[in-house]
Amino acid sequence: MGDHGREPAACPPLVIRGQDSQNGLTGVGLHWFRGSFHVTKWGDVFTYLTELFGEPEHSDWALWHYDACMSWPNGVMVRYHSHECRYELTADRFSLECPGEAVAAMEPADLIAFLEKWAYEFDIRVSRIDERLLDYEWIITPLQLDQLVHEIDPETGEVTKRDFAGLNSYSNAFPTDGKQLTRAEVQFGKRGSKGSGSYLRCYDKELESAGEIRAVCWELESSGEKARKRFDDILEAVRWARSEHEDEVAAMAKTIGQHIGGAIDFIDRSAGDKNLARCPRLDFWTKILAKLGGRLTWVTEHVQKTVDRAKSYIYNQVVPSLAMLHEALTPERFWSWLEKTTLDGLDRLRAVHHRAIAAYKVDEAAGLAYTGDMLPMFDAFWRENAPPPLTPEELDRFCR
Repeated sequence: MGDHGREPAACPPLVIRGQDSQNGLTGVGLHWFRGSFHVTKWGDVFTYLTELFGEPEHSDWALWHYDACMSWPNGVMVRYHSHECRYELTADRFSLECPGEAVAAMEPADLIAFLEKWAYEFDIRVSRIDERLLDYEWIITPLQLDQLVHEIDPETGEVTKRDFAGLNSYSNAFPTDGKQLTRAEVQFGKRGSKGSGSYLRCYDKELESAGEIRAVCWELESSGEKARKRFDDILEAVRWARSEHEDEVAAMAKTIGQHIGGAIDFIDRSAGDKNLARCPRLDFWTKILAKLGGRLTWVTEHVQKTVDRAKSYIYNQVVPSLAMLHEALTPERFWSWLEKTTLDGLDRLRAVHHRAIAAYKVDEAAGLAYTGDMLPMFDAFWRENAPPPLTPEELDRFCR
């Protein structure tokens, strides 16, 4: 049963893998993942994340009682303590943060492997998970939703219409720049300690993505026990599908659809029936639940590769390692190694890389692209950032 006492949304029988531009389809996916793990897992966690996402950046500050953090290029972050004397501040646990940029970019099979790794090897204690539904048909917009299900008497300030159940609180946001909307969002439920563990947003994804994704997004943010329960639901569905030789991605999508469809209901209270289960469901929500029972596409948001983005990534994430190799190998050996390594990489270029190269050359011909080589950038970084050699104690602390 859903959180409001009704049956949850129907189970989608099929997941069509693909991009979020497929017309007539409804997309589901994960968009945030947070939890904590025991300090004894930190070495294995660091190795795993570095192999998966590249080298992290270290900071000597962090939130939530932690005093250090490692952040990877895609936004994944681990907050930890620099010394074991601080471990008891967070019950011997470090914090993992996987934002939408990282989670939504994973292919579904990779995401399943990622979640199972955290559940079964790192024994994560999940504290937040965001699941979302993308409606490309715009069955209802946030502004229409606001006008349909909630009204306030302008004179008394009393709520005169409240046609939803399952999540008690309601708020909205429709700011403008003086000419047009810059954001369109309706929220149900509350975040934090005063909330129920479920917080649902309906927002204009086209506005939020600057026109890249034309859809209305329904995003369910779960915290605390509900986050742990919904995380377990997803893994259990995958395990079941695997044991029955069914589609694991379809099973994951089915579960997410049930979570979103079961978190809230939109009903017509005008008849005055106190038994909410007898109140008729609003047409738009009936249509969305039907979509959850039909064809779905798993939403994967790929970051477009560009030459400038690659240069920025190398400068921010890779250059410190190159600088280390430069000093360790001597300049002559280093540049010889770098040239050979780069030439070896030509065989690994994919279509997405060739498209980025072609786009860069078009800009270059138009005088829009920087044409210098990497040596000035490398030298500039080294002059600005060359630190003194690490002491043995500092090296041990960094690698621990």
